[in-house]
Amino acid sequence: MGYRSSPAGLPLLLGLILAVSLLPTTWGVGSPVEIYDRECRFDGAWNYVKDHMPIGQVFYPRLATLTKVEVLVESKWGGQTPFTVKVRKGSITGPVIASKNFVMGPGASGWVALEIDPPAAVDPGQPYVIELSTGYPLVWHASVGGACNGHAITDGTSDSIDYLYRTAGLKPDFDVELNETEVTLRQGESVQVEVSLTSLYRGYGIVPIQASPDLSDKGVTIEFDDDSLNLPPGGEVKTTMTITASEDADVGDYDIGVVGTLSGYWGFVSDQADLTIHVEEAPR
Repeated sequence: MGYRSSPAGLPLLLGLILAVSLLPTTWGVGSPVEIYDRECRFDGAWNYVKDHMPIGQVFYPRLATLTKVEVLVESKWGGQTPFTVKVRKGSITGPVIASKNFVMGPGASGWVALEIDPPAAVDPGQPYVIELSTGYPLVWHASVGGACNGHAITDGTSDSIDYLYRTAGLKPDFDVELNETEVTLRQGESVQVEVSLTSLYRGYGIVPIQASPDLSDKGVTIEFDDDSLNLPPGGEVKTTMTITASEDADVGDYDIGVVGTLSGYWGFVSDQADLTIHVEEAPR
């Protein structure tokens, strides 16, 4: 499977484009944030799309949403160059989850973006394929260095190179909720509160939770049935928090926060739900 070398100056241009493009895009206050996920940008070669179809690039998303795929292409034609970009699930012949037709001007080159709105739900760690097709002289720039989280498909079979691409999705988030905002218990008693974590933008992963501040010096202890919850993409998970006041606990009102933290390659997000605890004196 042959490929052609790219001009030596193009990697610098790609680096400049990437430095601008990787800035997170927001859609208003309180809106979801689009961030880049997978990418291959180390240019060094290219292939004519029409001569090597089916042609594509396999990638394995880390995010559970897909909002955009980008490819670096170049027209080698003196006229308008129509082509199609598709995203398939599983393989080069798998079901199409997004598709768009494009037209590139004579001799034009650059990143072309297939926007996916509404965002597609994808399975992290599973294979997806970006496929290009055209009947005109269009080249797809490629990397021969590897380490691009996937591999190319050239002439319908796996190739050792990678075609240049970028993918984006929504930054994961989640919400912490309690089924009570305040509870009352007497010295020597316990009460239980249900803690719910809800996935936002298909955020997923292990979410440690804790209650703060520590009230043990007041004679009040807080324990969770599970303090490390596995949140599924787009789903919900629950646990029970047990609050116990010792027989000699200090009487009074206490405010606590139940905090969860979700982290990933993109950083971390935290959320908190507040609870007021009223400790009353036991009858003597």
